[in-house]
Amino acid sequence: MDHGFYTKYGSVHTLPLLSLQFSGVRKEVQPVWEILSSTTVYHIWKARCSLVFHHLKTPPAEVISNIWLEIVHALKGQWDGIVGDSEAKIAQRHEFLIIWTATPFLTSKYGTPYWHFQPLKWLFPSPIT
Repeated sequence: MDHGFYTKYGSVHTLPLLSLQFSGVRKEVQPVWEILSSTTVYHIWKARCSLVFHHLKTPPAEVISNIWLEIVHALKGQWDGIVGDSEAKIAQRHEFLIIWTATPFLTSKYGTPYWHFQPLKWLFPSPIT
């Protein structure tokens, strides 16, 4: 099954800087690692470019929020794209939930995902500035 992850910038597999593959990463967490690492690198690079070229400092909390929102919206878009009642689509939705409910981006109840559009308070307990 293809675990390709698609953002508004393209597929994770086609974006530059995304050859961040480590042999120590287990196969079942590879899709999580790919999206988390690539989105994080992109937003840090974007904030750095903003500072270097426009002299605008991006607060770390804003960078984290941007990373978080992009991942959640891309996951929601991917979930919404898995439509149909065929056995293959049901299996695809099931596999999606197995992979992604192990992360803090969503929770699932009775096969329905509930999206966390803000980082969970336990993940970042104090204000990040």
